[in-house]
Amino acid sequence: MGEIDNIPNTNVTNEILAIIARRREELPEYAGPHEAYAILKDRQETVEKHIDFGKIMKELWASVKEGNYEATVAYASQLETNARSVAAAAAELAAYAAAAARM
Repeated sequence: MGEIDNIPNTNVTNEILAIIARRREELPEYAGPHEAYAILKDRQETVEKHIDFGKIMKELWASVKEGNYEATVAYASQLETNARSVAAAAAELAAYAAAAARM
């Protein structure tokens, strides 16, 4: 576990910021504030649909307490998938929001 604790967060943050900046530059201009809002609302809802960490963590903890290694691994994998989906959707939302901010 010590190895995981030593991952520098600043590198991850910088990489995410670079991805958002690249994506923002690829986006076309919005037709206006209404279009920007509609797109941002859609992106925000996409982020929220992937956030189910509480339920997964509850199940993960139950499997840990039961000593069920296979279930623990499966729930950890599910958490990874959800976290990755949230991260990608949030980065996309950030890029679209940055594009809206430059209208």
